[in-house]
Amino acid sequence: MQLIQFLFFNALLYISCVLTFKSDIPSTSTATSADPNEERNSEEATGSSSTNLLYTSKNDFLLASNKICTFESLLSITYSRKMAKVSLSKMNKFIVHVTFGESIDKEYYDRENIALIEDIKKLIKQSLQVRNISYAEHKIHSMAYRIFQRATNLYVFYYENLSARAFILLEKKHTRFWLRQISSVLDNANLNIRDYYIKIKERINNDNIITYDWDAKRIHNMTCRIIQFLSDLAFVDSSAYSDLVKI
Repeated sequence: MQLIQFLFFNALLYISCVLTFKSDIPSTSTATSADPNEERNSEEATGSSSTNLLYTSKNDFLLASNKICTFESLLSITYSRKMAKVSLSKMNKFIVHVTFGESIDKEYYDRENIALIEDIKKLIKQSLQVRNISYAEHKIHSMAYRIFQRATNLYVFYYENLSARAFILLEKKHTRFWLRQISSVLDNANLNIRDYYIKIKERINNDNIITYDWDAKRIHNMTCRIIQFLSDLAFVDSSAYSDLVKI
C-alpha cells in the first residue's frame, strides 16, 4: 500500500508537465468515472442487442462458461502481474494518464486506448488458439476491456485488503455464482441479464471481504463486468460494447 501511495503522490507532481508527456505504457479503456444512475449503468453493461441464446442446455452452458471464466481470470492475473513489474516512472505516467488523460488530451488518450485494447486482444487470441477455444470477435473485444479495467482498478484505485490475484478470484467467485443462476432460467423467453444489475451489486457489496476502501464506483465496475460476461456467454449476439462500462 505504501508503494501505491508513493506512486500516486509522485504522479500528481507530473501534472504541471503532463501536457508534453508521451507515455509508452498501456492506457485506460474509457473514462474515469461511473454514472450513478443504475438504469443507465445496466444499459452500458449489456449493450442493446441480446437476441439468440448461445446454449439451451444448462449443462452445456455451465461447461462452456466456466471454461471461459477461468480463462479470463488467468489472463487477468497474468496482465496484472505484468503491470506490477513496470518501472516507477512508467507507473507514474500510467497513473497520470488514467486519472487526468482524457481531460488533458482526449485525442491522444483515445488513441492510446485503442492501441492498448488491440494489444490485449492479440494476447487473448494467442491464448485461445493455444487452448483450441473458439470465441467471437466482439466477445474478445469486450474481454480485453474487462481485463484492462481490472488492472486499472487494482493499480490506480487500489483495494488495500486484497492482492491482485485475490481480487480477480473474488470476481470470478461472484461471476460463477451468477452463471449458475442464469443457467436455471435459460428457457425464459424474456431473459434480460441487465435486470440482474441491482442483485449482483448488492451481493458484491455484502461480501464479507469487502471493506471501507471499496467505493461505489469500483463495485459498480465489477457489477458491470459480471453482467457483460454473463451476456457474452448467454447470447450469440451480445453486442460489441461500444459503450463499455466507464472506469
